[in-house]
Amino acid sequence: MRARGPITGFIAVTLVVLSTAAFVIPEGKAVVTGGIIPCSGLPNPNLPQYSAGTVTVLKGQVTWKSTGQGNLQEVLPTDVVAQQRVGTNETYRFVLDPGRYVVQAGVYASVTLQPGDDIYVDVPNLCI
Repeated sequence: MRARGPITGFIAVTLVVLSTAAFVIPEGKAVVTGGIIPCSGLPNPNLPQYSAGTVTVLKGQVTWKSTGQGNLQEVLPTDVVAQQRVGTNETYRFVLDPGRYVVQAGVYASVTLQPGDDIYVDVPNLCI
């Protein structure tokens, strides 16, 4: 029975080390985490914090193209580098190379990552 104390302590220390190692940013990489903001006309505390959906990461930046007569149209990059499905009240997490990205889930958010960044970006959800 006395041997259980040191073993239990060892297991607890191991779990702490493993849990912190799970969030280490790999050398030369960056992390972006966030959720999909629910569509709501007015703030409602009874709604979930985050909506379910698919989050897609596109490499590059949004550009604008003339459609004629003084109108401009957004053009999103087409190079998909990552995608993740999240449930209600869940967040996404991507480990990416430094650079410019568009995080998209209905609407989009642009982000520029530097090595070692660990940033939180919520993606808007378009009310239709």
